Formats: sequence, C-alpha cells, structure tokens
Amino acid sequence: MEGYNILVCLIVIIPCQTVLSQENSLLLTYGNHTGDKAMNKTDDSFVNVPLAFEFPFFDQNYRLLFLNDNGVISFLKKEIDYTPTAFPLADKRLIAPFWADVDIHVAGDIYYRQEWNTSVLREVDAIIRGAFPVKFSRFRSTWSFIATWEEVAFYNNRPKQFEPINNTFQAVLASDGLHSFTIFNYQKIEWTTGLSSFGDKATGSANSDLSIGAQVGFNAGDGVNFFAVEGSRTQAVKNVTITSNVNFPGRWVFRTDLARIESAGCDDSLSAGLRISQTEVNMLGGDILAVSGPCFLGIRNISVSCRVDGVVTRASYNLTEDHLTVHCVTPVFMRLGEALVELSLDGGQSFTDNITVTIVPLEIQPGLVDVTEENRITKRLTWNTEETPFDLARETVTNVDIILYGYLEDSASQLIELRPIRMLKKNARLANGNALVDESAMLVDGMDVGIVRVVEHGMVDIETDVISWSSTTTKTKRSSGLYDHPDPIPAMWSLPFNTNPISARSASLWCRDWARRAEAVVPLPEDNVADCPCLVSQARGDKGLFEVLPSCLEGGSTKESCILRPDAQICFRTRFASPLEGRGQLCCYDDQGQLVNLKDSVSGGALQSHHHSGFEPDHRVGNVPYFSNLLHDTVPWEECCAKTNELRSCKYYSSLRPSSDCKDYVPPGIASVYGEPHLNSWDIRSYTFNGYGEYQLVATKRLPSRVNIQARMEEVVTGSGATGVTAIAGQFGNLDRVQIEVSQRRDIDVWVYHRGKGKWILPAFAKTNYYFAKGLEVEVYRNTTDRNIRTGALVAFRDGSSIDVRMPNGGRSLNVLVGLSPSLKRTVWGLMGTWDDDSSNDFTTRNGNYISSPSPALLYSSLQNWQLSDGDSILRYPNGKNGSDYEAPSHFVPMGELTTANRGITEEELASACGDSTPCRFDYLKTGDRRQGKNAKSAEEVEGQTRQGLTEVIGCGYLPPPEYGMKEGSVYLLGDSVVFTCDNDYVMVGSQVRTCETSGTWSGNTTFCIERETVVEEDLLLWVLIGLAAGALMSLCFCCNLLLCCVCSKRRKIREKQKVMNSAYKLEASVISHSNGLMLEETSSHDSEQGLTNGHVITENGHVTSAEVMENGYQNAMVSADHLAASRRRSSNMSIRFAGQMSYGEEEEEGVSTAQIRNQLDIPPPVTHGYVRRTPSFDQAGPSRTRGGVRYGEDGAPDLSIRPKPRAKKNDYKDLPLSHLEPADDQFRTARIVENDDEDEIQRIKRQLRDASQRHL
Repeated sequence: MEGYNILVCLIVIIPCQTVLSQENSLLLTYGNHTGDKAMNKTDDSFVNVPLAFEFPFFDQNYRLLFLNDNGVISFLKKEIDYTPTAFPLADKRLIAPFWADVDIHVAGDIYYRQEWNTSVLREVDAIIRGAFPVKFSRFRSTWSFIATWEEVAFYNNRPKQFEPINNTFQAVLASDGLHSFTIFNYQKIEWTTGLSSFGDKATGSANSDLSIGAQVGFNAGDGVNFFAVEGSRTQAVKNVTITSNVNFPGRWVFRTDLARIESAGCDDSLSAGLRISQTEVNMLGGDILAVSGPCFLGIRNISVSCRVDGVVTRASYNLTEDHLTVHCVTPVFMRLGEALVELSLDGGQSFTDNITVTIVPLEIQPGLVDVTEENRITKRLTWNTEETPFDLARETVTNVDIILYGYLEDSASQLIELRPIRMLKKNARLANGNALVDESAMLVDGMDVGIVRVVEHGMVDIETDVISWSSTTTKTKRSSGLYDHPDPIPAMWSLPFNTNPISARSASLWCRDWARRAEAVVPLPEDNVADCPCLVSQARGDKGLFEVLPSCLEGGSTKESCILRPDAQICFRTRFASPLEGRGQLCCYDDQGQLVNLKDSVSGGALQSHHHSGFEPDHRVGNVPYFSNLLHDTVPWEECCAKTNELRSCKYYSSLRPSSDCKDYVPPGIASVYGEPHLNSWDIRSYTFNGYGEYQLVATKRLPSRVNIQARMEEVVTGSGATGVTAIAGQFGNLDRVQIEVSQRRDIDVWVYHRGKGKWILPAFAKTNYYFAKGLEVEVYRNTTDRNIRTGALVAFRDGSSIDVRMPNGGRSLNVLVGLSPSLKRTVWGLMGTWDDDSSNDFTTRNGNYISSPSPALLYSSLQNWQLSDGDSILRYPNGKNGSDYEAPSHFVPMGELTTANRGITEEELASACGDSTPCRFDYLKTGDRRQGKNAKSAEEVEGQTRQGLTEVIGCGYLPPPEYGMKEGSVYLLGDSVVFTCDNDYVMVGSQVRTCETSGTWSGNTTFCIERETVVEEDLLLWVLIGLAAGALMSLCFCCNLLLCCVCSKRRKIREKQKVMNSAYKLEASVISHSNGLMLEETSSHDSEQGLTNGHVITENGHVTSAEVMENGYQNAMVSADHLAASRRRSSNMSIRFAGQMSYGEEEEEGVSTAQIRNQLDIPPPVTHGYVRRTPSFDQAGPSRTRGGVRYGEDGAPDLSIRPKPRAKKNDYKDLPLSHLEPADDQFRTARIVENDDEDEIQRIKRQLRDASQRHL
C-alpha cells in the first residue's frame, strides 16, 4: 500500500484469556521421527535449502532460502550477523522469528524440513483459515517449510556456572503457489540477547541501555518496507509467548506474499480499515461478505450492523466461535460501479469503518445458476455446490427453493420490478447441485424477461416479496410496502432470459404487437454512437470501442455460441454507452469476415436502444444494466428475427433498430513499442530508441491535456545495455489513470490511481478478469494453463482509445500497442510520433524541432528531450522511490555497433531465429538471448497484422432490393456489386447492376420494378421521353408561377401594411425537423388570457402586440380573440400553423401574414412528413384559396363571404401540403388550414372583426 513509510508497525496485543497447553497444541510436530534434518552444532552457522516450490515473499518468488542459526531465515544471501539491526535494512530480505545471538554449540538443536504431508498441511491450513477467516476461509496450502529451534542457548551462556536458560520457538512458512503465510510459534522464551549484544551473562536479558534484544518481524531488503512486532530489540520482546495477534498466546500469523506484510487479527485504529472476503459482487445481490477489522471482543453490548450501498441490514456473527468476523448480505443493486460497505458496532447509530466493493456485470460474474436444455420439455438448473453464498450463512443450509422471477419496466410510473412469479422447485436439496423443471413453467404470458433465483427454503413469500424501484426511490430499503425492498438474503441467480413461447407463429404475433408500441431508435448526431467496422479485422483491432459479444464468440466456449445467429461467426458490441442517450451498437460478421446487415440476414447486428452496461441515472427505466437491453433490444430481436427466421418478420425489428452499414466508420490510429525499445509511429515510421529512464510516449500538444501516456524504460539484461519498457501509465482527460508494470510474480500488475480515494490501488482480479471505473475498463489476459500467470492487460477508455500490453513468454519487458480515437488525430505528439499522416515530422522534439534524416546517435540525443522532468510524471513509484531512481546510471552507454562477430552468435543462428526481422536480429544480438529476439519478431508481426487489419476501407452503404424484386450481393464495399432482378410480371427500370465506387457512392441509377400491365417493355423509351418533356414543361410552368407569385407578393406586402392581422384566426406553432421531417412538438390554441408553453404570447382583442424568442431562434406569436374563443370555443375559418413574427404592419420579409397553398410536389425533399390534416368539410364556408391567400374587405377585416365548392366526403381528411416553407437554420415553417361550417357564426365573427379593426385603426 502506498504511504507505508519507515516506521515500526505496532499491532494490537490481545491478552491471553485462556492458558492453553503449549506443549501439546502450539508447536507443529518436529524432530527426527518426522524426517527433520538437524543443523550442525557450530556457532553462527547456516544451511541453504533449495525449495521444491516457489515461496512468495514481499511480492517476489524464491526457490532458495538460507536457514541461519541466529533465529533468522534469509533469501538474498546468508545472514551471519548475530546482533539484530533495526529494520528497515537494505539488501537483506529476512524472516526473523527471533533474531538474536543463538549458540547451539552450548545447548539445543535446530530442525527443519519441507512438508507435503496432507495431515500436516491441513493443520497449517486450519491455523491460517482461523487467522484470516475473511479472505482465506478456503485456503489450501500445497507446500510448507517448518524450522524449529529447540532449547537453544544464547551466546556465552555458562550452564555450569549459571542455571540453564533456553528458548524454544518455531517458524512455519506455507504457500499455495499464489499466497504465502508465516506462522511464529513461541513455546518458551527465557532469554532475549547474547553476551556479545551486551546482554546479561547470567540471564540473557537486555536490561541495560546498551543491550539489544531480539528482533521479531520481516524485512523487505529495499530499505523501506518492513514489519516489526512490538517490543523488538528490547527486553519486552520476551512477551511474545503470552501475547498473540490471533487470540492464541504464543502464536503469531502473517500474510507475507504482498509488497507489505499483513498481520492477522484485529485492529481498532481507524486507519487500519476493514478487510473483506471479496471485492467483486453480483449486481443482483445475495453475496455474503465476511468482514473483519475492528476488535469485537471486549465491547460491551455490542450490536453489529451492516450498511451496503445505503441498505442497512443486521450482521450475522458468533464471537464465541469466531471473534474476528461478521457477515453481511449484499442487496439487489441493479447497477454497476462501486458500492460502500460500512460497519456499525452500536446497532446502526454510527458507521465508522468502511470499504468499497465493485459491482460487476452479470455476464462475467462466476457462480451463477446455469439454465440448460435437458430435452424438448425439460430444463436443467445447475449450480456449484463447493462455493455457494449459503456456506457463510448463519446456519447450515441444506434445502433451497428455486423461484422464477419476472422483470418489468413501466415507463409511465418509472417503476422497475423483480416480481416472484412461481415456485419452480420447493425444498430442493442444495447438495444435489441441480434440479429439473418443466420448460412450460419457465414461460410466462405477458412477461418478456425472467430470471431464476435460488434461496434458502422458506425465506421468500412469492405473494409479497417484490423487489422494486420507483422514480422517487433510487435506493432500496427495508420495508413491507409493495414498492420497497425486502430484507437482503443469501441467493444465487441465473442470467435473465426470454420467457416467451418458442413457436414461430407466437413470435410473429408478438413482434407485430411490439412494433406497434415501440419507438424507432434514431440516434442524435451529437451522441456519437459508434458505427460498425466494415470488416471483422477492424473490429478485432479497435479494442477501445468494441468487445466480443459473450453469447456469440468465435469458437466460443459457451454451449450456445452464436446458435441463434446461424450466418454469424462472431459478434462485437460497443464497450461504452453513447454519452447522451445511452445507446449501443451490435455488429456481427460472417465466416468471410464481412459485416452482416439485419435487412439481409436475421443474423445481423443492430443499433441498441439501451446499452448492455446500463446508463445514468441509476434505477431508471431503460438504464438497468443487462435487463433493459434484454427487454428492449435482445428479446424483440429474438421474437422478430431469430425465432421466425424470416426477413419479412425481421423487418419489423430492423425498421426500428436499424443495422449500421459501416459507411461512416473510421478506424483508430495505432502506434507501438516493444523489445529493445523498437517504436512504430502513428504514420508508420520505425526506429530503435535505447532509452533509459522515464519518457513521454503520447501527449496532446495543447492544454488541457486530453491524453497522457508515459513509459519507464530500464535495463532488462544486466550488463548488456539492452533496455525495455517495464511500466506504462495512461490517463485520458479527468479519468482515473492506470499503470501496467512488470511483476516478477505475476508477470504483470495493474495499478489504478483512484481519484476519489487519492491513492493507487491494486485490483485483485480474484474472481473475474475485469476492473471497472467510470469511463474506463481493464481486462487482464491469463495463461491458458495457469490462471495465476497474467500474460497481458487491456485498458479501454470511453473515447475509444486503448492501451494493449502483453508480456511475452520468458520476456523481460512489455510489448505495448496504443490505439487512439480518430478525434485525437492532429493533436498528439511524443516519442510515438506526430499523428497527422505525415511521417516526415514524426521525429519531433518537445520544442517543435524536426529531425529529418537522423543518425542513431543524433536521434537518441534529440529525443532525450522527451524524458520526463520533475513534476511531469503520472507513473506510480514503489515506497521510498521517485523518478531519479530510474535515471540511467553514469556507466550506461546507449546502443553501439552490433555484429555477430562481437556477440559470439553465428549468422546461421541469427537467420534461423529471425529471418529478415530487423528487431529480432537486433534484440538477439543485444541480449544474447534467442528468446528475446523471437519475442521481438512476434511483436512486430502482431503490430503489422493489427495495422493491416485496421486499414480504412470505402463503403457505399446498404443498398435495398427494389419493391417487387430481389437482389444478389450483401457486401457494400469498394468494388463489390449488387445485381437486381424483378418478380414475374414486373419490368426493371434503372440499373440492373450497381457497383460501389471510390467516391463512396453506387454506380448507375436507382432500380425500380414496375408492373408489366402498366408499362409495356417495348414502349419504355417512349414513356421516358414523354416524361422528360412533361418535366420540362412543368419546370417552365413552375418558373412562370414563381414570377407571378413574386409580383403578387409585392402587391400583398403593400396592402397588408394597412390591414389588421387576421384576428379571427388562431395562430398555432409547430416545429418540423429538417433531418427527418417529423413533427417534434405541436402547440394548441388557447384563450387570449392563457399563454402558450413555447414562448408564444396571446394579446388582447386578437391583435399581436409582442412575441418572445424561442430556443430555436424563431419568434412566434399566436392570436386568439378573447370574445370569440370564449363564446363558443370553436375554430375560426382558418388557422395558420407557423406564421413567423406576425404583428400589424410588419414587412413581408420579416413575417408572413397569410398562408398559401401550393402543389404537394413543390415541397422541398428534406421534408418527408410535412403535411397536416384538415377537418371535415361538409359544405363548409371559408375564405377563398383561388389566389393562394385570404381576401380582405376595405375595412381591413377578412372577407368571409366567398365559399369554396363543396368537397366530396372522401376528401374530408385530405393531406394538405405545407404552404410557405422557408428554410432557416435546419428548421422549416409550416401552415395548416382549419375550416368552419357555421354560417351564423361566420357572420357574427365578421361583424366583431370589423368593429375591432376600426377601433384599432
């Protein structure tokens, strides 16, 4: 842990409450009868012991230890000092059970052995489990080393002159290969120092100021990290026999595999914090968290409560059996991210200790209930019986209930529910590990998503125990109400699944009903929803944006991998939700690596209305991880496409969730560094940089910094001068920064600087391979045969950038591949080059100077300019170190001439290993290690394949088949063609073959299939000529009409300056989007005293006096005569639907006073829904439309006497085009006609308007 400074670590001493028989139970068996070896009886002796297994100590693995007679075990070298030196010490890595001046030549024996005996190891395991019940309740060691000092004397002890004084103690080292522990057992301590350490010659006591008592503890050997038991190097160290850190006098237990020593037991200091059994929990809850830390013994009237993510529950504990641990149950979270676990010792009045856990996605959470098909009518439910949450419950659980829950979302009330539906299996035996249920019981009418929950028998009432959230309760709580949360209980869950019937007919009916209710997903341009890559190689290489869909993994490990998508080989999905609306993208590829479009095959991917990882705010309809995506995207696809296996039915889904056609996809830029640092820039320029120290790989040219990537380079083969990347750190914007570094034990470690906690943390990756934080994901790669070995890590950032790090087999440095979002192009520079498609400026120094034709020496000296200065580093440093510790030593000489002659490697050997790979030949010669050369060659090939796979391709977009026709061809990239054919009795018009061209457009003309009876094939040319002539004639007429309209508009402008606005007309407003022509909002008419919602103002007596500016930049006004609207509340003769800045006497250019009707064909193409409905016209009266406007009388009032001709009933609801569409800032203006059929009302309106107009004039 960072901040572990140079100080003696004091632990809480738990007084002995019950004196146990140390003779019989403290020491593990030892002696000649157990196969122990004995050290020679010489003073200051040692023996080196080769270990059968690696022993992890201070985060390093060791296969050799030195057993020294002076009560100390060392690793780096033998320890012959008999007077203990105060910790910390440099260059001495020690385990000191009792480091003092022992003299077995006078008295005593030292025994040692390595132990594999199962019974002894299980005894060791029991001690460790009891000492660390939270994290290691299931620990099983595979090896142990036992050293026993029996009745040993201190130096210069004279038993003939004085009474014999001897010590007996024992050190036990144990490991499972990943974790390690050390146990100190003290049976008898009668002396603490020898005569040469200024001890009392008679008693061996350290009573004088000069005397130095024994040292008990651990030393890392770095001069910084250590652990010393209280009383070390004083006479008080003698108390180790009557004190303990595990409530067992004379026994001390420590965890020793980490970079710092972890003492067992409890600690009341607030700085110690809590310990927790697992740091990753299921988003559905039901996990049991074993929590320790505070000393529970000795607290009167103790009442422990847990609060997990704000949900308060009573803790379960039995301090008589286990005085260190309490257990807390996690609630149903229904979100991802971090959750706070808090502990109270006073029944919930105050919570003083806390720790965080990470809520992980369902798909990567182990221990789920697996639902598989046993046969056509039966499902098998299975679970792991060796590790269930019930193992840590307050009582032994033998029987369980298996319950089907349904998941519901109600957008109207913003209610989310997990509701018990039915009992699938009651009182089933937990130990069986499986249960069979009828498939029909898993299907529920009116419920689309179900999930299986396994709980202790009798713990759930399926009639009342509903788990729910509403818009007003973002945190669950304990209550008996319907919309609250029952008490958290231990549980196991399955993955959610589709509960609809499996028949194609039922699916088709469901699909049509869904399509009527569902909304089309139209992503906003500014939402930056990622487009699908055109090729599978691009999807593989774009690791910052895309990840493999777990249910459709190429050569997948799941039993049903891609089973529902027969034409798909693999699918990818976006890692992060789009920033504004939380959308996702699903992309599927066939066995040729081509993108599959959902309109061509039911196996295609589609735009996802809700991202699989959820969205913010939490606990809102549509934002729930996994469930919302399943409900709104996956289930509809399964019903409309997968189950029917028909494109006709799948079109219902694809019309609302369209596939990406990759036309706008842009791949990331990549750069790499590997081996003896070989760098490949963004613009494909390669060079070798033998750097030693810390350097800036990538940075933005201007502040604030959007990206910052730094690397640490060290010598990887001692004395060779060969360097490599040993650590790399990256930070994007204000996200947490991540560092990946070489680890001797695990190959690599991943550190995350948690901005909220203000410190570096080391994720355990114990149960999963993932770590999640806001805006970033970390995935570790593991060795396929040994899960404890990490072979690499991927860090993905929300902008689509990534850092992919690999540790090759036998490698000593990291291979790094950086991918940057296209949005960062032309903004970055550093050792990885300047990304601007110009390789000539890649060698640019921090001050902006270019190095056009550098020699290796000039390049090295110039690019040293990118070495980090004090205060610039974002790298993590071990305790006690800083950037200066990683600078090149004075004797370091970079590069040098490399030939086979001066390296002792033949050309044949070089060619055999490397071929023509320059990096391989360089590294082989530099290090003399064939494996290092081959690793460089492999990294070079991976970088080349990735770069080639990400090559940008030209796509022309999806090309649909003509109506009443078909097409052949479903690839829409440069050079690909699509061939069309028409159905019988239909004739093709347009191009039969269309090819994707370099412009990104299709060759030829749009293809139509026209009915043969309507168009005779032989007369087709004639009809085309007639159409052209008619088009020319219509164009001429249009020009004439346009000229006439301009003249009329000028005349009307002059006349309208003297007229009152049509106060009888209700002006209403609506906005029509330029992009899709859909009406976004429509206001309605109101009385004059009542204002409109969109900034419109209604004035007195029907005259417009003011208008307010709307957000879209238009001024809108609405006129409504109070005496008219209030009387009978009927529509006046005509309603203008968007007239723009209307008021009395305005200029024509500033506003529109009347609405004109023109032919539907004149409407600009971008408006596709720009029509309005007219009301029934049964001999209705209304103003004349013969001249495109309203006629006015001399008094300024509209002339309502002119009546249109009666219209046929079938035209009562005819679509009328919009009258005067004026484009302005991507918006259009519209108009609507509303008629009146009451003659008396018209006459009354006419009189009132005339009077009002005269008063106004």
